Amino acid sequence: LPHTDRAHLAGDMNRAYRLLVGQWLSYMEHLRMHYPYLFSLALRTNPFDVKASPIVA
Repeated sequence: LPHTDRAHLAGDMNRAYRLLVGQWLSYMEHLRMHYPYLFSLALRTNPFDVKASPIVA
């Protein structure tokens, strides 16, 4: 792909990632307020953390 296309796609990915993070944070807030046990699990299995684990140490 030409550099301009790659740059355009990179911008699209950044925009999508920012929107996804915002949605995930809203979802986490909802879980924290209404479902604390699911919030705990979701926090431990954070999709933005490659080292995330559901195991409580």
